Amino acid sequence: MSKEVMQRETVAIEGDRLDSWKEIAVYLGRQVRTVQRWEKQEELPVHRHQHDKFSTVYAYKSELDEWLIRRAALAISTDDRLLETIDATTPDDLTHDDAAAEAHPPEIPTPVSASRFFSGKAMPVALLVGLIVIALAVYLIGWRASSRNSIASARIRLAVLPFENLSRNPDQEWLSDGLTEEMITQLGRLQPERLGVIGRASVMRYKATKKSLEEIGGELNVDYILEGSVRRENDRVRVTAQLIRVSDQMHLWADAYDKDLPGALALQSEVATRIAHSFAPKLLENAPAISPRASTDNAAALDEYLKGRYTWNRGGGKAFEKSLEYFDAAVKLDSKFALAYTGLAEAHAMLGRYGIRPSADTFPKAKAAAEKAIELDSSLAEAHSALALVNFYWDWNWDAAEREFLRAIEINPALANAHHGYAHFLSAMGRHDEAISEVKLAQQLEPLSATINSDAGWFYYRARRFPEAIAVCRRAIEIEPTFSSAQSCIIDSLIHQGRFDEAWSEAKNFLKSPEDVAMVAKLGAVDPKEAIRKIKLWRLEQMKQRAKSEYIPPYQFVSVYAGLNERDSTFEWLEKGYVARDRIVLLMKVHPMFDELRSDPRFDDLMRRVGLLSS
Repeated sequence: MSKEVMQRETVAIEGDRLDSWKEIAVYLGRQVRTVQRWEKQEELPVHRHQHDKFSTVYAYKSELDEWLIRRAALAISTDDRLLETIDATTPDDLTHDDAAAEAHPPEIPTPVSASRFFSGKAMPVALLVGLIVIALAVYLIGWRASSRNSIASARIRLAVLPFENLSRNPDQEWLSDGLTEEMITQLGRLQPERLGVIGRASVMRYKATKKSLEEIGGELNVDYILEGSVRRENDRVRVTAQLIRVSDQMHLWADAYDKDLPGALALQSEVATRIAHSFAPKLLENAPAISPRASTDNAAALDEYLKGRYTWNRGGGKAFEKSLEYFDAAVKLDSKFALAYTGLAEAHAMLGRYGIRPSADTFPKAKAAAEKAIELDSSLAEAHSALALVNFYWDWNWDAAEREFLRAIEINPALANAHHGYAHFLSAMGRHDEAISEVKLAQQLEPLSATINSDAGWFYYRARRFPEAIAVCRRAIEIEPTFSSAQSCIIDSLIHQGRFDEAWSEAKNFLKSPEDVAMVAKLGAVDPKEAIRKIKLWRLEQMKQRAKSEYIPPYQFVSVYAGLNERDSTFEWLEKGYVARDRIVLLMKVHPMFDELRSDPRFDDLMRRVGLLSS
């Protein structure tokens, strides 16, 4: 690596680097297609990481700023160029950032020496347009470099802390947690371009916490905190809520509501709208009233739904299985309860996505439930996100999957699960820059989600950006020290860099069960590369034994055999994965574990059958 490149990489670490077309477009305040055209036609400085069959793009803010200055100066030289520059800033091509800038333009110094560029009869018109272009350059350089950050920071960030259960029965936690989640959803729908709401997984870590609001606000990087309580007496619910500014602990607004239980969820829209009008300095003063989400008039059905959502949020196979019972009971009590169908769709989709049940047993049911939910209420972002997962993992319908992910995000840009799922899709399609940009949005919404942070590491890993994969997964382990997915990503990233000593050291830290410790002790001071191979062989035997009594998804066998470089066994299990529509075949285009197989004719044949390679 040259000294110049090394210096540039150092600058990138300090925040100069943009890692995708989307980030570049946002920085320049244009659409992706515009900046791609600029690269082709006007030499916009965009760099590429070149890989075997694909490349990823990146750019540096400082180089983009220099290019903008040169472009502005060049634009002054001819009327045609000037017209092209002005045309590039028409309203159809403006982003939200452009609109904000027009409403609050930066102060632009008058370029007093501009007239020296012009002469002759055309001078008055040329001078006027020249001033506009130079002003535009100053605006782009100055505002993009500094004011853009202040506008981004002006976006209000809010955390809804878990509502406290004041009922005498501790088993009513599902009600207070359910109302907390619904409040997060309602506020997330409000004005996402101005109000960022932290997701449920992150805020639930503060349930029954002893931390101060100042500490919580600092850890979540939020400006405001909403806290409240729920008390239930029979079918009557009393909800209290108060909005607090983190900077000075000032209570800006508080209220209490008494409702019958079926109206408790609909109550959230009223509370969310009132909260919106409490923010200063009137950033959300024109926020529209939020329409209630599809609920039910059946108190028993709502009970079952909230119990199902509470159980589903605990995560894991047993929790997903148990949540199905509650969601199914809710649907039986009210066949028009759209949210309950959404819960069924999400639970079935998770069981299939994570290989807890065979795909054939889960995704068709998820599809039917999601389509029913959308039929009853097409505004449920979660239902569209669940349908997108089905289109992706089961139907292998890429266009439909992307359409549903984008529809979910359009309805609720604050739905972290939709951004997370879409990032998985983009990564599998080989659109690495977009995947990383998308998962960054999910991380902003769920900064304390070990799952999202770990998966972000895997997206870097598939893009062959191994150091970044390791760094991101270290963050996931800070959140959940025993999070196995992040640990596996770190080990695999080290292996693919040939750093076997470090990989073996990480593996030994990862292997904590008594059986694992005993196996490591047996290996002794063996060569690290050989030790890793023996651990994989041992894992393989364990999986074979477990497969006699439980379902082991094909992707687990493929991962081990590919790691052992046993080509025929890897293809045998890839074929089984193809028949079972297992998620592993969807990663054939991008996963480094398959790099040694890409020259085998069987690989391209399978890729074509999956739909990942054109005929």
